[in-house]
Amino acid sequence: IQHEQLHNLIELPWSKSYLALMRPTEREDMLAKNYTFSQKDNEFIVEHWNKINRLTLIDPFRMGKLIDLLLENLNVEGDIVECGSYKGGSGIFMALMLKKMGSNKHIHLFDSFEGLPDPDETHDRGYKKGQFKSNYDKLVALIEQYELTEYITLHKGWFNETVPKYLSELEGQVSLFHIDCDLYSSTMDCFPQVYPKMSEEGIVILDDFNDGGRGEKKAILEVLDDHNKTADIIVTTAPQSYFYLNNKKAEKAVQDGKTVYYLGEILANKDYLDWLKETINLDYQKTLQDFFENE
Repeated sequence: IQHEQLHNLIELPWSKSYLALMRPTEREDMLAKNYTFSQKDNEFIVEHWNKINRLTLIDPFRMGKLIDLLLENLNVEGDIVECGSYKGGSGIFMALMLKKMGSNKHIHLFDSFEGLPDPDETHDRGYKKGQFKSNYDKLVALIEQYELTEYITLHKGWFNETVPKYLSELEGQVSLFHIDCDLYSSTMDCFPQVYPKMSEEGIVILDDFNDGGRGEKKAILEVLDDHNKTADIIVTTAPQSYFYLNNKKAEKAVQDGKTVYYLGEILANKDYLDWLKETINLDYQKTLQDFFENE
C-alpha cells in the first residue's frame, strides 16, 4: 500500500456502515426502499432476498453486483468458485440465478464450517478465531430444499486441504472466483492456487478487499506481484471490489504502485450514495470528488 489516503478513502464507507449492515433488519429496510441493486435483474434480488437474508452478511448492493458479474460471465466456460461461504447465502443466490437462466454452470462452495482460523497478527485487523461459524448439515438441507443439488458442490474443511484436492480433479477452468474469506492467510490458502486455473475471460470478486483489515488486500496484491501481473481494481459498494483477468478499463482511475483503482462505478451508483447519506450521514460523492480535484 503506497497511497494511504486512497485506501483510507475507499475503506471509509465500510468502517462507518458495517455495524448497520450486520443487522438483517437493515438489509430488509434496504429492500423496502426500491433501490436498484442489480443493473441486469433487480427483480430477482427483490423476489428472492427473503430466502437468503439470514444466511449471508452480504448486503443487497454487493449481492446485486455479484449477480450482475455472474450473468456477464455466464457464457464463459468454467466453474464458479467461492471461498468463504458461511451459511451459503451468496452460493444459493447464484445457484437460483443459474437455475433461472437454465445454465449448466456449477458452483463450488468452500468453507471450514468452523469459523475463521487464527487471524495473522501482522496482516489482519478486526477479526477473531471462530468468527462466522456455520452449520454444514443445515446448508446441505437448504440446498436440497431449494432443489439446487445439481448446481452446488460443498467442500467442507480448511482451504489448504480442500482447494488443492478440487484443483487436482479440475479438468476445465474457473470462470468466476468469489473470495469472501476475510483473512490474509485464508486468501493465501486459495487465491494463489485458483488464480492460475482461471479463464482469460475470468472475473475475481473480492468481498473484503476494502474492509479496513487489509489482510485480503495484502494477499491479493502480493500474489499478483508474484505472478508479475497488474490488476485494474474496480471499487464497488463497501467493502467489495473486483477485477477482470483481461483488465477491462473503467472510469476515474487512481494509480497506487502497479495497481490501478477505478472509482467511476461507485460514483455512478446514486442509490448506494443516497443510502450512505441517509444511514451514516456520509456524503461520499462529495468526498470522492474532492479527492479527485486534489489528486
